[in-house]
Amino acid sequence: MDQAPHFTSANELTELAWRLIVQACTQRRHPFHTPTLSTLSERGPESRCVILRHADPDAWELRANADVRSPKAQELLSDPRCTWLFYSFPDHLQVRCYGRTQIHHLDDIAAEAWQKSQLLSRRCYLAPMSPSIPLDEPHSNLLPELADREPTEEEAQAGFANFSVMRCEVEQMDILSLRFDGNVRIQVTPDSDPIWVAP
Repeated sequence: MDQAPHFTSANELTELAWRLIVQACTQRRHPFHTPTLSTLSERGPESRCVILRHADPDAWELRANADVRSPKAQELLSDPRCTWLFYSFPDHLQVRCYGRTQIHHLDDIAAEAWQKSQLLSRRCYLAPMSPSIPLDEPHSNLLPELADREPTEEEAQAGFANFSVMRCEVEQMDILSLRFDGNVRIQVTPDSDPIWVAP
């Protein structure tokens, strides 16, 4: 059985978590590339997978993109508290990031992220209906003329009005390393040294 390495330094475990998170931003097949983002709605917790677009260990920051009309964006506008859950089976590592997420819409941060996005990704933001709206029958929520192709630069531009960046300022990380001979776990914040806690 493959084992996670022995960690005797909490700082080493923190550095590993951030290194994997940063790698996942540009590696589509990385286990951390699609974390679970949990928010709070009127009925309670809501969770869904998102695509990690940016991570900054120095600023303790995570970013993902969202349709500003979507429930997750609206929930974060109402209550910015959230949790990002990462799990890597190959690394036997679970990372929970607690923080507050700001929605950037029609600003410089959104514009920069929009320019870095692919045309096929921008097609989603041209959706004629708001995400999660009830339907009478199945619908892809794609414009009919874009059902089998990516938009041109000119066509895609209209989607920027629906595009937003979810920028999370991480306030605490909870990192769990799973081992057959005993798990280890730490908690750490940007302003304090990591501490060992019981797994």
